Amino acid sequence: MHITNQATRTPKPLRGFGAGAFGVRCHEYIGLNDMNWEAVSAIGEVVGAAAVVVSLIYLASQVLVSNRLARAEAWRNPNSDLNAINATFSTDVVFRKALNDAFFENAVRADLNTDERIVLDMYIISLLNIYEQIYREIREGTLTVAAIQDFGARSVLAMPYFRESWPTYKRSLGPSFVAYFEKNLLSGKSDVAS
Repeated sequence: MHITNQATRTPKPLRGFGAGAFGVRCHEYIGLNDMNWEAVSAIGEVVGAAAVVVSLIYLASQVLVSNRLARAEAWRNPNSDLNAINATFSTDVVFRKALNDAFFENAVRADLNTDERIVLDMYIISLLNIYEQIYREIREGTLTVAAIQDFGARSVLAMPYFRESWPTYKRSLGPSFVAYFEKNLLSGKSDVAS
């Protein structure tokens, strides 16, 4: 923007306006020079780095929460499976009698009829499959050894019927699980690293 001197008719720039005057004067006014722009740039880099660190901390916390949720789900699944097979088998009169005899009367295979042995064997193999799944989750680091120690079907392992039938059951299970099971669970230990 210019004003015109009426006597000479030459335009004069307004103080503080004009192509270069505004930028130079503005710089001078707020005290910014080349050295100060470097400082502002350095501050911007520090703020940017801090934002990256905060983002990484946030992401790490989200990963930890996600891992906790995965472990909780992995812990919940075996118990849900156990509840499901208990609910299914408990409706069978033959199973209830066979389990009662094996659990409370210490019945062995010879004490049960064929139907009772079949239904009880199917139940125990279902339990062993859950144990094997827990074992795999521990090996993968999803669960801790406490999961297999605290699993709610331990009392079945103490039945004479189970001990007598184990050589038959183990043929349907993975070899690493069988080795672990025999070394730790049947002997009363529970160290997956063994």
